Amino acid sequence: MELKELLSQDFRNHPLFKQALTHRSHSQDHNERLEFLGDAVLQILISEYLYDCFTKVQEGQLTRMRASLVRKETLSEIADRLNLAKWLNLGGGEKRDKISATISADAMEAIIGALYLHQGLPAVRLFVKQIYAEHFEQLSATGNFSDAKTRLQEYMQARGHPLPEYRVARTTKQGFTVICKAKQSQAEGKGKTKREAEQQAAQAILYELDNKQ
Repeated sequence: MELKELLSQDFRNHPLFKQALTHRSHSQDHNERLEFLGDAVLQILISEYLYDCFTKVQEGQLTRMRASLVRKETLSEIADRLNLAKWLNLGGGEKRDKISATISADAMEAIIGALYLHQGLPAVRLFVKQIYAEHFEQLSATGNFSDAKTRLQEYMQARGHPLPEYRVARTTKQGFTVICKAKQSQAEGKGKTKREAEQQAAQAILYELDNKQ
């Protein structure tokens, strides 16, 4: 599902969303103020979700869970999945197919800020639940809430092994195929984005390592 389908409107023509999609390299009417607002709204809604769904989890762990959901890498992954890059207004120095994780993550927060101003908190709550659906499903009250790449890296570091290596094996119109090598294990992952493929490959390695124990 793409951003346009979730917002269910010609959002590019609305001043708030136009601003939310404008990077500072493009014009002075950029998205940084909306990003500031969207970050705060997202923090509230993620906190609300975790508080309601993980009733036995203590504050420290809830804080770490929230951090894993609102960090730049997670937001950038969501932006890639929504194909947000094609809607961005960028200056000449930025390439649409090579935008940084920071730019895409900031734009996601700005979109949330614009939606909050335009339609209010209930609309943003629904939007956040939709874009985070996969991440919410992966959360675990036992503490296994980090993404697969982070868990695999921590596993290797804890045992003094070299860090995992990721290599793009194939790129097609459908997405990416990535090979992950960790210790003596190797696995393949596929996804619409490079990050998704890396996560899938890392998850496969973790599954293999768990079964060896």
